Amino acid sequence: MRALAKNLLKLWPALWTFADTTDVEPTNNAAERGLRAAVIYRKLSLGRQRRSLYAYLAEVLTAKARGDPVPALT
Repeated sequence: MRALAKNLLKLWPALWTFADTTDVEPTNNAAERGLRAAVIYRKLSLGRQRRSLYAYLAEVLTAKARGDPVPALT
């Protein structure tokens, strides 16, 4: 708790910038909206390998249960 409070005190002035500066919004919604298209694309394209994460995890768990080597990510 002490470390959290210490870090929070370091950031305290930045946390309230929106109250002092009229052009600063109190949320990061603009940044999130800017990234949304890329995040959705990545989700729909199943990442760079075009593999389902869930299928890969199922392969890993099955291999581990059988004592087989864990399948590679590539």
